[in-house]
Amino acid sequence: MSIITFKASIKDGAIEIPAEYKQALSDTDQVEVTISARPNTAKIGLIAKLLENPITVDDFVPLSREEAHDRNL
Repeated sequence: MSIITFKASIKDGAIEIPAEYKQALSDTDQVEVTISARPNTAKIGLIAKLLENPITVDDFVPLSREEAHDRNL
């Protein structure tokens, strides 16, 4: 058994095997596939990105409830 790892795009529900691996798989009639999918970050808004990967700031002190709701700007 050999393990081949590559990144590919999905087009019409199909994953194309890169040319450099086609010869190695030419005598194989069946393969085992494991998919590790990453979300398309282009479709995720800034708020969602920040929720997934919060920015840490040293000495950060969050606003109190009163400060957050203060309307006297």
